[in-house]
Amino acid sequence: MDSGQFTVQAQYSFKGSNNDELCFKKGDIITLTQREDGGWWEGTLGEMTGWFPSNYVKEYVGPLPLSETIRPPEDIQAFRSVVFRDLLESERAHVAELRGMMENFLEPLEGSQILSQDEYTQLMCNFVEVVEMHEEFLQ
Repeated sequence: MDSGQFTVQAQYSFKGSNNDELCFKKGDIITLTQREDGGWWEGTLGEMTGWFPSNYVKEYVGPLPLSETIRPPEDIQAFRSVVFRDLLESERAHVAELRGMMENFLEPLEGSQILSQDEYTQLMCNFVEVVEMHEEFLQ
């Protein structure tokens, strides 16, 4: 085993709910690719790389199973690129929905006499700033 590698063993099974989460069973050996503060680590199991809760695993010091293969950094980078591209696509769709809601529903309310100016101001609060922040994220 390469001295730079760090492996962990699953103490519990984990079924991720997002496409960037790594699913594994109790006892699986996972090679870490990123150790972040905050409770989530990134690791590789077989052909899959993803995030998982760090408290589901403990350090593994035994020999790696023969079937365990380490993915080259290029594969990991390609996976990260796919996840990042998916994130950007989702964010673009989200921004389009926010813009549509603002332009088609919220802005027409201002002159409709349905809400008072105070009610409209309270409804809009920081909605424009939220949309602009999401748009800035995409740039």
